[in-house]
Amino acid sequence: MPFLSNGQYRIFNANFTTQDADLLFGQPSSIIGGYVNNSNTFNMVWNLKNVDSDANQFTLTNAVPSANGTYASIDGMTVGANVRGSTNKTVWTIVPTLKSGYYWILAPTHLPSELVWSLSSEQDFAPIKLAHLAYNDLSQIWTFQPQAEKVGNAPRRLNDLD
Repeated sequence: MPFLSNGQYRIFNANFTTQDADLLFGQPSSIIGGYVNNSNTFNMVWNLKNVDSDANQFTLTNAVPSANGTYASIDGMTVGANVRGSTNKTVWTIVPTLKSGYYWILAPTHLPSELVWSLSSEQDFAPIKLAHLAYNDLSQIWTFQPQAEKVGNAPRRLNDLD
């Protein structure tokens, strides 16, 4: 059984706790970076979908209407690669840390990956990049804050966000 359920989430950094993963400017190919939490934007809301519950593998698509179908993806499988929006379906492995409710987001690969999402700064627009996993580095650890579910088929409005 997966550690996280399918649904909509805001993804916060554990080191820079006011920063969450934002599809910057809401554009489909934008960099995904840290940005101070803003409850009036969908740029920071991610649809988490489990694709392999045995391996805790998920896709993340952004909820902003102008970026419909935009996946969280990467520029390449190297240290320092940007996490960005893309139409390429990317599967991430989400692994719990020893502290309940905290997770590493591992890069996609056929072998166990040791590259994870990392946020280097608390400054808005700081890009999320891949880094070598360092167990004691809080800038590589993330929390998932569930967002309210849709009511029926009605589209959500910005003021419906948690």
